[in-house]
Amino acid sequence: MKRSALTVFTAMMVFSACVRVTPFEEDMNRAGRFFKEEKYAEAVRTFTEILDKDYELESPAHEASIYVNRGNVYQIMNRYDDALRDYNVAIKIAPDIGEPYANRGVLYDHMEQYEKAVADYTKALELNEELGEPPGIFRRILYNPSNIHTIKDRLEFLEGFMKAH
Repeated sequence: MKRSALTVFTAMMVFSACVRVTPFEEDMNRAGRFFKEEKYAEAVRTFTEILDKDYELESPAHEASIYVNRGNVYQIMNRYDDALRDYNVAIKIAPDIGEPYANRGVLYDHMEQYEKAVADYTKALELNEELGEPPGIFRRILYNPSNIHTIKDRLEFLEGFMKAH
């Protein structure tokens, strides 16, 4: 029994030595767990704590991802002004990444600001065509009609809707 416990412990130590998780990744994972558990206030608090720490991040995209993720939580909490502020900061930090535009587009869609949503969806797809592929953001965030699964689908729908009205 002692030998097998030692073997398991040794295997765990070798695995953890091979898979080093940075403190930033640990904090992001913790915030993500709160989000999945629908503990939104804790998720916001954790993302805010991450922003307050002085991590040396690999790229502006990493910092932008914190704002995008916190914006997503704010959006689910119907705190649209806070979500919009975070998406705008993410876009300022990393203007060449599609995800902040896509998420801001979803927010504008919720707010029935369809022209702004179309502009953001278009920009998101220009920057990252993969955002137009299933399963897409709409299964997770937007109140989803069954035939709309991707930003590309929603963009086409809104363009037709706006022409008709």
